[in-house]
Amino acid sequence: MYLVEFIPDKHPDKFQTWQEYAEYGETTEDAIILSVLIKALMRITRPCEIRIFTKAKSVFSTLESRRYNTWRDNNWLKGNGEAVKNAHLWDVAQNLLASKSTEWTVTDEDHSYQEYMRSELKKWQRA
Repeated sequence: MYLVEFIPDKHPDKFQTWQEYAEYGETTEDAIILSVLIKALMRITRPCEIRIFTKAKSVFSTLESRRYNTWRDNNWLKGNGEAVKNAHLWDVAQNLLASKSTEWTVTDEDHSYQEYMRSELKKWQRA
């Protein structure tokens, strides 16, 4: 699940949200998180300020350090010569972040929608 909160130009006093759920089957947590991030970024229609919340340590550390730039420059190979896992997702995510955001940050802190998202996700999973 992702949730995007934004302030529309026509009504700057009213926050609006978009949210979407998806099933990904057998894959890794990182691949799911990157796929959801990509879906959320694709909904953004013009450059804006973005704040990404994630508790996934490897996704967080890669985004925070912007290590994907080094991987991309090295043909999606790590420093030890191994192929980067989920390279195609990292490539899409970094391109979208560059094109959709004037400024973006990532944090592993809690956020105001955390409990709401857990509750909504449980409802969706039961449906």
